[in-house]
Amino acid sequence: MIRRLLHGMPTRPAFALAILVMVIAIAGYYYSRYRDCSYHADLRSRLYSALRLKVSGTIKLADVVPFEWMRLTILTGYRPPGKLPECPFGWDWSRQQRRALSERTALNMLVFSRKGDYLDYIDFRRDQVDFQGTLESYTPLTAVFSVNAQQADSAGVVLKPMH
Repeated sequence: MIRRLLHGMPTRPAFALAILVMVIAIAGYYYSRYRDCSYHADLRSRLYSALRLKVSGTIKLADVVPFEWMRLTILTGYRPPGKLPECPFGWDWSRQQRRALSERTALNMLVFSRKGDYLDYIDFRRDQVDFQGTLESYTPLTAVFSVNAQQADSAGVVLKPMH
């Protein structure tokens, strides 16, 4: 039986090994991209779900975000510098979608940090979540916002700081 298995192997095992290494590398890359893209899409979805429940109410971002943070910085009309991230296969926004939003300054970003170190971010469309009268940064205690509908014909909300 072993002899039959060995007989079926290619005459150049290095070729088969190279293909195997290439497949593993590609799978690793796409798994990493999938994990990052789907994680940020889930964070955004979590924020949208919380906001839908709080229209005409208040929201405390520390209750929505699933990790501990010490500082929140809000960037409105954000235009990411350099190369935009790619999320293939519909895992999150494509590079083209992100570029179009960026060019229209239609992105907002929440950047979370702890002890001066970057932790994570949530980016979203300004027509879905926008801010009015925001400060530069917040703590978990001060990141409390009133939630108001944008316009009658819009599905978006406007967040205003409570402090």
